[in-house]
Amino acid sequence: MYSQNEKDELLNELKEMESLQIDMDNEGKILQEDIIDFLLNGNGNLEDLGDRIELYLYEFKLFCRKPVRFAQKDFNVYLNAVDIPFEKLDALLKDLDKFTLVIYTEVDKGFSVLNLNLLLKD
Repeated sequence: MYSQNEKDELLNELKEMESLQIDMDNEGKILQEDIIDFLLNGNGNLEDLGDRIELYLYEFKLFCRKPVRFAQKDFNVYLNAVDIPFEKLDALLKDLDKFTLVIYTEVDKGFSVLNLNLLLKD
């Protein structure tokens, strides 16, 4: 069992996480350039880039259930979601405008969930 102090501390941490605000003014564009540099030139740290993508999506309240997977000219994001409001997709695509978005579903542990595949445009 948790003590009252531990419960209070956990509740405060949860409130902090829920109110997390990230300065996203340029992060999407910076992230896009870093992703492209990694896909085309292999520059950057794979794990760090995946973490940055997950944090970026967190701003949209989109949560990943698996690590981001990179391929030659695309990357996949495995979401813990069954739907995504159009406004979130529109905002995401404004930042990542050098990518084509493909949304597909998958059954994971008995639940239908969404995945995003972002393909670098030629």
